Amino acid sequence: MIYALILLLVCAAILIVVKRRQREKNKPSIVMHAAIPPKQHGPDNVLTSTGQHAKAERAAEAAAGYTVLIADDQPLIRAMLSEMLQQDGILVIEAANGIDAVTAVQEHSIDLVLLDMNMPGLNGMEALKSIRSLNARVEVAFMTGSVEPGLRAMAEHFGAGTFFTKPFDLEIVKAHVINCRDTVKYKNSEGS
Repeated sequence: MIYALILLLVCAAILIVVKRRQREKNKPSIVMHAAIPPKQHGPDNVLTSTGQHAKAERAAEAAAGYTVLIADDQPLIRAMLSEMLQQDGILVIEAANGIDAVTAVQEHSIDLVLLDMNMPGLNGMEALKSIRSLNARVEVAFMTGSVEPGLRAMAEHFGAGTFFTKPFDLEIVKAHVINCRDTVKYKNSEGS
């Protein structure tokens, strides 16, 4: 059963990547995917912002209205979530590790962070603490293989109350993101 689920996820990821490449070659994308360009950090090639297109990225973020940071060291998870969220008009920024997740929160106006617990550089908990020091109001949800009760309590103490256990249903994650976005829109319309 688990092998069939893994095979299904791999096939879905391959299909998404192929469709994304076809769309990028044939016609412009409606929603900008602001993937943070690669920059060398020692032996691993990880993603980080170079600042070359910072002004254009900020303009796109303002136009999109809702920005989600996907921080996960697994490229297939980032690709699948990114593709799904972009279809709903959400601007997506990707980071492959905790260090780049913190950098992205520093450099961009992030509304929601989907954060993997186990990543190179900074793990999810360390990244959450740094993110909170930069932005106390950003919504954070964890994506993880398993959560120890003590770790979960610590994450909740730092304001991360949502946990998605891998392998998770992509539609449930999408529904959570849409709910967070709609809640922000509702709060903003009440204040007007």
